[in-house]
Amino acid sequence: MQRLRSLSNVPAAAATLAIVVAGVAYLGVAVIPDAVSSAPRESCTPDPPPGHGYVAVFGRFTSLARAEVLMRAAQQKGFTAVKVVRPTCQTYVAELTDIPDTTVGESFREEAASAGFRVDIVPG
Repeated sequence: MQRLRSLSNVPAAAATLAIVVAGVAYLGVAVIPDAVSSAPRESCTPDPPPGHGYVAVFGRFTSLARAEVLMRAAQQKGFTAVKVVRPTCQTYVAELTDIPDTTVGESFREEAASAGFRVDIVPG
């Protein structure tokens, strides 16, 4: 009688095993192609904020290439300290840091406008 009781659990054990195997197969299909993909993955490490003074933001972009185009244009017009930073994984910003206060910021905004740039002065 004991043997019959242990055999009565066979269908339940087989069903459990089938579920586990199906789960592994499903995960394998979903994970393996990513693991063996030859396409490079872009890593994301956002830049830390400047943390002091004010920042002149020339533009915000979802594309690094577009941000770099604006950075180079600003640099060619004499704003050589403009650089591209990545504050979030989806955003690139062409900016100039180390503006000490809003008075200097407003003066800088006017200078940038006279060169054809619209900048926002924001806290660093």
